Amino acid sequence: MTTQTPAASGVHYQVTIPGSTDELVELALHPHGAHRWLGIDPNQVVGPFASFALPGDNYVAGTIIEVDDDHLMVETQGRRATITFERRTSGARKSTRMTVDDPDVPTEMRGRAEMAWRHASSTLWLLRQDCAERRAPRQAVVVIHGIGEQRPGSVLRDFTAGLLGGESAWSKPDNASGNHELRRLQARQTGTRPRTDFYELYWADRIRDTTKNQVVGWLKELARRKPRTVPKQFKALYWGGRIFVLLALITAVLLTLTLGLAWWKDTWDHVDELRNQTLVLFIATVVVGMINGFLVLSLGDAARYLRAQPDNLSVRKSIRDEGLALMRTLHATGRYHRVVVVGHSLGSVIGYDVLRLYWTEIHDSHGNLELPANTAMDAYEALAPTVGPNSDAPAHQDAQHALALELRANGVPWLVTDFVTLGSPLAHGQLFLATDEDDLRRRQRDRELPTCPPIADPDVERSNSHHYSFPRLYVAGPHTPQIWILHHAAPFAPTRWTNLYFPTKAVVFGDPVGGKVAPAFGAGVRDVAVWHPMWRHRRLPWAHNSYWHRKGRPVARPDALADLADALGLDCRAELQRWGEARPLSEFLPVG
Repeated sequence: MTTQTPAASGVHYQVTIPGSTDELVELALHPHGAHRWLGIDPNQVVGPFASFALPGDNYVAGTIIEVDDDHLMVETQGRRATITFERRTSGARKSTRMTVDDPDVPTEMRGRAEMAWRHASSTLWLLRQDCAERRAPRQAVVVIHGIGEQRPGSVLRDFTAGLLGGESAWSKPDNASGNHELRRLQARQTGTRPRTDFYELYWADRIRDTTKNQVVGWLKELARRKPRTVPKQFKALYWGGRIFVLLALITAVLLTLTLGLAWWKDTWDHVDELRNQTLVLFIATVVVGMINGFLVLSLGDAARYLRAQPDNLSVRKSIRDEGLALMRTLHATGRYHRVVVVGHSLGSVIGYDVLRLYWTEIHDSHGNLELPANTAMDAYEALAPTVGPNSDAPAHQDAQHALALELRANGVPWLVTDFVTLGSPLAHGQLFLATDEDDLRRRQRDRELPTCPPIADPDVERSNSHHYSFPRLYVAGPHTPQIWILHHAAPFAPTRWTNLYFPTKAVVFGDPVGGKVAPAFGAGVRDVAVWHPMWRHRRLPWAHNSYWHRKGRPVARPDALADLADALGLDCRAELQRWGEARPLSEFLPVG
């Protein structure tokens, strides 16, 4: 509601803005808030002697004279204007009456000054509304697809359709990925679930022009591994492949020696036999073509990404850069309180790389706090070294979540609460990410490959209680607070890691790509063996693509889809609501 009081000269303008007066004043005097409605340089302190210029009108410009809890006085062109904030209460609803008094404005300039102040107050109103919307609970889920010639958005649509069932999701523009072929799917909020946006990290277009030689070279590397370096799950396949190659070579040699060149002459002399040979040749060509297609279009993705060879480095960097750009955008929007990353198959390796790289960018960032909290950090540092194969997984994940909330309160810009892997080759890290078990453990000890819980800092003598963090001191008023910073290889201290897999039998039954990740990346990973009510979706090879497949009828026991929903934990509206309301409204100001 706005009102005007007639006057011989000058401007008297009022507007009522809903919401708490304290929050509105804090928003109005924040550097990024004052920049938008008052035109103050965001690098200035909002106080006496700061200059201002109302956006869109250079006529109303000048210097701040006085700043108080309920009013702001400015000087412009030799006259003074006052902006007053007055608390208003109507029942349980709070609002603020903002009054602008700009006296002694020349009559011919009154209309222009009035429009300038009207525009400024409207901007503050809209800014307050925008920040309130940003504080409302909202989460983002990033889905990373696996190998194959995936169409943009196809995996995301199948994933949300399986997860949400008959519930529809709105198709929205994807302004975060920069890929114009993608869409953002939004699930409406419910009584327990906040508004949820689903994004796809699409990378299939980044791996092109893969050759058969590149794939064969990667397979040769795997085949040449010493038997002791091959995971137990792949032992039968490893030896079976070697025996098959050996038998094929022996057969080729025997056929050549037995038939000789005369066989070819007799074949061409008989037309009927030639027809038969043509048919065989055609079938062989089709089979070879299918094998080549599978090698290049499917295994080619794994060969190019998992093999750190010179001709693959630009591909690996391009995919990771795509993921990092998406993470930066989702964190910078200020609209999300929580981010969940879901990786399927090779997408889980990509998600792992993106998280570890993004963590190294921001892990030592924090707010300049008067008294930072270290309670959850101390509790996690005490619990994590005791985590083992027989530990209480829920207790560890609860400690991780408490740490994530404390880091956020301390101003650490990390929103990823959960990493969910489906059918992940990370279960075989010693095969795909290292040369053997010893090499994998060395890279983890060197903190190149993060684990869950993290690898302890080697310099533990400086503290008996802090194994994964180091102290940082800074000056805040009369105090010199100390905040503990998690080291660069600790993204899975505040981030829960849940791994879903279909158990495998006889190599090919179930999902041979996946398996337990905890033995390779730490006992803090919660491995969940999933089940599907349809036999072909849990025992045949296409179980690998059945993690979000919705069954046709209800079943008594939890299936893969139920376990996936549990791992995502999307019904967290009340928690995010409490977190948002505990933070100042000014923290949700858009920056830039």
